[in-house]
Amino acid sequence: MDISYKFKQTILKSAIWLIAVFGIGVLFPSEKAYAITGISIQIPKISSSHIQIIGVSFNADWLISQDVELKAKVQNINLTDLQQTLEGVDFSCKKARFDGEIFSCKDGVLLVQNEYLQKQKLSVSIKHNLVAGESRVVISGATFFGGKQELKIRIDNGNLIADIIGDIKVQKLKQFLADLSSEHELQTLEGLVDFKARVQKNAQSPVLLDATVDIKELSVEGNNSSGIYQLNSRSIFNLQIDKEKVGYDIHTDINQGFFYLTRDIDENTQQFYSFEPSRSMSFDSLGNYHFSKQALAVDSILIQQEGVLNLDASVFLEFAQELKISNVILNLTNLDIEPILAQLDYPAFPFLAKDNLELTGNVSAALSGNNILTNKPIVTTNVELKSLNYSYDEQSLGVNDVSGIISWNSSNSANSSTIRWDSGNFQLIPFDGSVLNFKLGVDSLFIDKFKLPVLGGDIVVDSVSVQELGAKVEEYKYKLGVQVADIELAQLTTALQWPLMEGTINAGFPMITFGDNLIEFGGSATIDLFDGSMTLQNMQIEDPLGVVPRMSGDLGIKELDLEQLSSTLQFGRITGKLNGHAHDISLEQWFPVKMDMSLYTHEDDDTKRRISQKAVDFISDIGGVGGSLSRTYLRFFDEFSYDKIGINLKLEDGVCNITGIEPAANGYYIVKGSFIPRIDIVGYESQVSWLDLVDQVKQAMQRGAPTTE
Repeated sequence: MDISYKFKQTILKSAIWLIAVFGIGVLFPSEKAYAITGISIQIPKISSSHIQIIGVSFNADWLISQDVELKAKVQNINLTDLQQTLEGVDFSCKKARFDGEIFSCKDGVLLVQNEYLQKQKLSVSIKHNLVAGESRVVISGATFFGGKQELKIRIDNGNLIADIIGDIKVQKLKQFLADLSSEHELQTLEGLVDFKARVQKNAQSPVLLDATVDIKELSVEGNNSSGIYQLNSRSIFNLQIDKEKVGYDIHTDINQGFFYLTRDIDENTQQFYSFEPSRSMSFDSLGNYHFSKQALAVDSILIQQEGVLNLDASVFLEFAQELKISNVILNLTNLDIEPILAQLDYPAFPFLAKDNLELTGNVSAALSGNNILTNKPIVTTNVELKSLNYSYDEQSLGVNDVSGIISWNSSNSANSSTIRWDSGNFQLIPFDGSVLNFKLGVDSLFIDKFKLPVLGGDIVVDSVSVQELGAKVEEYKYKLGVQVADIELAQLTTALQWPLMEGTINAGFPMITFGDNLIEFGGSATIDLFDGSMTLQNMQIEDPLGVVPRMSGDLGIKELDLEQLSSTLQFGRITGKLNGHAHDISLEQWFPVKMDMSLYTHEDDDTKRRISQKAVDFISDIGGVGGSLSRTYLRFFDEFSYDKIGINLKLEDGVCNITGIEPAANGYYIVKGSFIPRIDIVGYESQVSWLDLVDQVKQAMQRGAPTTE
């Protein structure tokens, strides 16, 4: 604003001096003046704090009768504020005429030269009525910045009206703008600007400026690879300028183009997003700039996009010493997220990645603040969510029908906020609706204890207090405690598309930490299963919202009832108790890719140990025997006694190494029988493809499952 004000002063003072110089001939005409055959005036220097005019010369030669030849020359006009110089400014009129009351010049020529404007030859037409005080000036033929311009000035009884119409090629401004601000060099600057403006002034009113500016196919790119592409817009300006202030009213319609931004994440990574309005947008602003206060009062900023966006704001800016921002008011009404998201491409935030995201609903927001740039700003915000639906990559994370209020202020006190939802899912696991109450402070977050219904049970999250909220995620880990109560295993196995199992899951994780895209579980989860238990420890999940989440941990198995297990999985009947463990488990997309697992019968179990023919065939199929027992006399027996069962699986790099409870001739024992008829199952394949082994188990279970006709 300060530059614009100084520029205005420069133009006005320049006009006054030029009128004084070129108008001398007009002041002399009288009955006595016709005896003068020539006038010559030399002025070495005319200067002020904003302009210097050097080497002024003026000549007027009377030709015949009332015709006069006028010539004026200025060596240099230095515009101090803009650091620009006009060189060799010449004006000539071969036949200026005085006919009593009228001075006129129909064929005047004005020459001007500048490093940006090049050499300009302008046609000037002047008509001035000395008695009526009326003037008409037309300057045409200008080709500034690659376009054409025409200026018409009319003065009637002290009332001034000036019209200017023309166009410029935006790329011609590139060097001019670079010299004004070398810190913000433009890599790309293209487009065309058409404009028409009218300036009006009389003694009783301020200066009025009305202008219409049409921008066509504007493309701007800065040195940070951010900018505008193919923008088409129309702006209407209304300005009132007096000694104290400039009042403005601006309206802009944008009907084409998009904006893009690139930001550096680190030395090797950039993120890019763009915004391309699918519907026309409008911008309106109303306010005043006060010269003495060096302050801009923006009474209203209104940004609208039909059916999508309605943003109204106001602000007060002071420029006297350092920038001060106060009296900020912002209201965002019913922002429709879905069409906004459709206009975005490659957002800067991974959890808003357009390829994976479905996001619908409405957001309203209000903000007020003072002293925004100081160490103690006063800011209050309220965000209202309505019917928000968020889905990331369909199976990674989804939340449905989210609503609530989020409040925040810059004081030390934290405002209460509430978010509620109807349902959702994390990976393949669905969860029911709940309510989350929390308080958000300047750099802190406090979440009340809340319960999340999941799979027939509950996940209870202890209250969470997070300090240093502004710390980078990779430098700060968030911590919370979680209890899992009575989650139904049948619902879990169904959701994960595993074989159906019955039981419940109870767990206590007194310390869960998450940060840097990693969730670590301190504590253990106990699964009550088949009258025994399974215990998960040392659990962690990497990239939980990624395309390929990775889970790892250790598993302990204690006294599972084999009869219930075999009946549930429908691979025959086995009695007894099963113990085991699995170390270094690693799952990708919930599928094992690494583990060291051992399963074996409980040594101190005094339960009667029996195995059915069907179970023998099942184990034989996956152990490499191929069901050969059914072709011997043993096929006539329904069940057999056994001494012990066991198998060891070590999976790595897609290959599974298999051993049994003890070595056998050319193999290893999986089942070691006892009494008569005795049954031993020996495995011969010590190394198999993991995918092939899983496929063998599935086929064996399918053969053993009952069929319905």
